Amino acid sequence: MARLDQLAEEWGIDLEILTQIIAENYQDFRDAKIVNNLFILHHEDTEPWFYEIAQGYITSDDKYKMNRKNKLEVFKIDQFIEKHEWDEDYHMSVFMHDLKWFKNDQDHNSLVRADYVYVELDRDGDLDKAIEDANKIVAQFPYHTGIKTWYSGNSSIHIGIPALYFGDPIVQQRKSCGRGKLFYNLAHMIGGNCRFDNDGFDPWLATKEQCEEEYKRLFDEEPPEDPQRLRQQLEHFDPNLYNFNSLIRLPLSVHPKAGLRKQEVLMPSLREDDPPIGPYLLHWTYKAMTPVKVPRKHKASANVTKNANFVEKFYLEHVEGFDPDDINGSGWVPTLYSPFYDDENPSVSICIDEGNEQFGWYRDFGNPDDSMDFYDFVAKIKNISRRKAKRYVKQYAQK
Repeated sequence: MARLDQLAEEWGIDLEILTQIIAENYQDFRDAKIVNNLFILHHEDTEPWFYEIAQGYITSDDKYKMNRKNKLEVFKIDQFIEKHEWDEDYHMSVFMHDLKWFKNDQDHNSLVRADYVYVELDRDGDLDKAIEDANKIVAQFPYHTGIKTWYSGNSSIHIGIPALYFGDPIVQQRKSCGRGKLFYNLAHMIGGNCRFDNDGFDPWLATKEQCEEEYKRLFDEEPPEDPQRLRQQLEHFDPNLYNFNSLIRLPLSVHPKAGLRKQEVLMPSLREDDPPIGPYLLHWTYKAMTPVKVPRKHKASANVTKNANFVEKFYLEHVEGFDPDDINGSGWVPTLYSPFYDDENPSVSICIDEGNEQFGWYRDFGNPDDSMDFYDFVAKIKNISRRKAKRYVKQYAQK
């Protein structure tokens, strides 16, 4: 076992060439794959893997909700799909999870893997445009065996690229899930230039100023003032599919509003005479392992920087899954669960950009009444008054 990128450098061989040699001899190995960044020629899986299964439904007040945290062993998923009465909406987790997650689904040191690296294309209801972009992605991808494409049942197209092309990586979810991390980066290498010919510009890993400049270049008009809307106008595909708890609709499941099934469709560009699936793109995986972080333009004073470290540390202690490295282009860490109630959907975001006037804010989009600034968050967590929370922060932030 070894890190292939380091071996290639040591041997003086191009990583892509080494990858090709391994892929051509893949059948001689026993379940070779990447495990925690190391390439293992003969890997043996001794523990089970699990999917999360969630049922979606429309409430009496026309809101969409999900029953989550149902866990199913991976080998049972095909049987589940075949035998279920498909008149309802079901989702499965994008990632397979290990036994540690099965015992505690909030353990962010658990391992994940994936059958597919997914790309979800939604073009504001324009299904023809989504199909056009999906066909472009499939045509440009170097290998076609095993690629799946589905109509979602509403207005989007889902593409699944077999993870085996990338070495079927088994990796720690904290380091590999989320924006700018392994699976997100692989998805951008697959389809990050499908919508605009702009060298894969990623609005979610760029500053607002960079997004405004790119918007003007593409559309020759003033950009939207809302930074969220601005980035959505520039994104190539859904950026939220790569968090460790993300879900994707199960094949044959019925979309609750459109009333149509998710079903497989074939792209015209899909070749049928390609070689068997193999780890031909290990070099992509090692490149994608390097995290991509959002540039922070603003430099705070020494005192604010010290307080900023305290704010991040406090949220790390009290909000499960909070990771400053998951900051998006707007300066927020998104898709978190509330520590104040049994939160079934990750709808909390926390601002940690020192240059943002909302620095330290805790926003709960699922329960807006629970949104608050940092002092109120400390007060609520500690069950003290806001005045005492300010004294607490002043006392401990200087240490």
